[in-house]
Amino acid sequence: MRRTLIAGAGLMLALAVSTAVPGIAQVPTTKPIEGVWSGEVVKEGRPVPVPMTMIITDQPRGSRAGDIVWGAPWVCKSTLQFSGVNDKTFLLTLDSGNGPHCDSLRNGHAQVTPDGSDKADITIFDAKNKLVHKTRVERTARGQGAAG
Repeated sequence: MRRTLIAGAGLMLALAVSTAVPGIAQVPTTKPIEGVWSGEVVKEGRPVPVPMTMIITDQPRGSRAGDIVWGAPWVCKSTLQFSGVNDKTFLLTLDSGNGPHCDSLRNGHAQVTPDGSDKADITIFDAKNKLVHKTRVERTARGQGAAG
């Protein structure tokens, strides 16, 4: 009887918290930014001739959500882990890399802010939270199959 009351009280507390705190009942996913995004890097306010592609699949917080691939001369790929959403900005951790540019970003993060159409701003920070570059990207493909 006592265990039933304690379990019932715990359930009531969980329900109260999930309805009192906005967003806690619904775990955010990367669905709104799912697809393939492409653009050229802008560093220190100037375009840099480095193509960048971000591939995102629909995943819950804490999951591997995709990759960012940089073209020549950087030529590397970083894995993205979905950390959450702050207002309309998606937060992704740069987990691993395979080249000098990507290695320098390990444990950094990306902020992806879609504009409501098929364009978004991506801001990349290193592990010390220093701005590395910004990129304006356009979605070139949608859906789960785009990341294959």
